[in-house]
Amino acid sequence: MQTKATQQKADFDRLVEYDKKGTLSTLIIESSDLAIKGKTLDGIVTSWNRGAEKIYGYTAAEMIGKNVSLLVPPNQINDLDELTKQLIERDSIPMYDAKRIRKDGVVIDVRLSFSLIKDENGRIIGIATLDRDITELIIANQKLAFQNEEKEKRADELIIANQELAFQNE
Repeated sequence: MQTKATQQKADFDRLVEYDKKGTLSTLIIESSDLAIKGKTLDGIVTSWNRGAEKIYGYTAAEMIGKNVSLLVPPNQINDLDELTKQLIERDSIPMYDAKRIRKDGVVIDVRLSFSLIKDENGRIIGIATLDRDITELIIANQKLAFQNEEKEKRADELIIANQELAFQNE
């Protein structure tokens, strides 16, 4: 019978071994809800995880070998080239909010973060992108903003009503 401490040590050792083989990062990437994509510098998708399948609706088989511009609204296509240039010049880009198109044609809001992929000599060979669907967050923020505007209008109306009552009482 294994003790809890013995089991924890065995699990730790197994994770370290997975990490050495490179399989741990694969397991982490595949279990993520984030869309994690690899692409060449000219935008050809080289890897596509389950999170990307959930967010965008395309399977890995449908996207690998295709240009990532398939996901970009026509009015934002030029942004891809600009983002790539900025990333190469700066080595990183702060999180970037954008619109993207799912397989079913629905436009969604995403928050993107980028990392350069370099070979063993430090030469840039691709880009890794992590995408988070923030559509529900945007909608919730818009609802809150509308509710706050309505409350401010009501507060202004109450101030006016109080002023009128004070005037009538004089």
